[in-house]
Amino acid sequence: MRAIPVPYGLKVSVMIRREGDEAYVDVIAPLYVNKDWTMPHSYNASQFTDEQIIKDSDFVRVMLGHYPI
Repeated sequence: MRAIPVPYGLKVSVMIRREGDEAYVDVIAPLYVNKDWTMPHSYNASQFTDEQIIKDSDFVRVMLGHYPI
């Protein structure tokens, strides 16, 4: 797994962890109180690439809920 920088918050990145048929998004936010957390939803690992997950509307909604612009 590799950390993927995302344009939300300060120095926030994500790691997409694939376990069987599911892909989970682990958020890494070293400058925040909640430094590491996992998104409450997962993705079908065979239907979504990492890039598609990062562009997904549910991903964007959750990130903006935690790190508003």
